[in-house]
Amino acid sequence: TPDEADRRRRQIEQLQSNVYKIKQLYDSRMNPRASDRPSLLTSAGAFADGGTTGWGADDDDDDPPLDVNVTVTDLKAQNEAALR
Repeated sequence: TPDEADRRRRQIEQLQSNVYKIKQLYDSRMNPRASDRPSLLTSAGAFADGGTTGWGADDDDDDPPLDVNVTVTDLKAQNEAALR
């Protein structure tokens, strides 16, 4: 009958709604920080630019290379001394 078909349709919709709610609850419990992720992209913190830098824009704070020639045996001796 048409009434029975309507009842079954409503029941299916209710079950689908329950499945959606269960998935939402499961996702929030298994990955509680997932809701925080979108806010990380819009923050004005250290990574507000998405972690990108320009070409060589941050090279001015690099330490200059040392002009010291070190042999392999010197490095091995330094490593052994550090391990002691």
